[in-house]
Amino acid sequence: MKKEELIELGIDEETAKKVMALHGAEITKANTNLTGKEETISSLQEQLASRDKDLKQLQKSVKDNDDLSGQLKEWQDKYSKDTQALNDQIATTKFDSALTEALGKTKARDPKDIRALLNLDEVKLDGSGNIVGLDSQLETLQKDKAYLFDLGTKGGGYDPKGGQEGKVYASFEEAMKENDVDAFIQQQMEKGD
Repeated sequence: MKKEELIELGIDEETAKKVMALHGAEITKANTNLTGKEETISSLQEQLASRDKDLKQLQKSVKDNDDLSGQLKEWQDKYSKDTQALNDQIATTKFDSALTEALGKTKARDPKDIRALLNLDEVKLDGSGNIVGLDSQLETLQKDKAYLFDLGTKGGGYDPKGGQEGKVYASFEEAMKENDVDAFIQQQMEKGD
């Protein structure tokens, strides 16, 4: 989204600047959040690699000892469960990031509201990292709850002065003369008599 695009839609430049500032703050916040999650994932993957290496080394050194072999088996089971939990967490993070990105492209007024209305059991992340099963739900929401999206439609039917720009007067007196307010007030007083 660019300021020029907002101005082309009829938004004045000052409002467009404010919208862009708010949009920029949201993008920065999302990027910071994503960077933090990526660092967490990287750190956890390094921990897993280190654990796997330690387990293999320990397994080589204790082959003959039954007690240590039993303990090693327990650790392997524990680490397998931890690895599965970590992989599930990584998959959830990837799904959340992809869904947030996809919802950001829908012109939703508030993507969090849209997410709450989705049946996430039908939305999946494919092997390429693309969201599957979202489009049909979004189409339904755009039809049934169009107010949640900025679809570029003009609403309300309010058309001031036939769509013409308002005139700016140099003084209050000039505006009163131009619009013949005195005559209007006189007519209203005569009607009241």
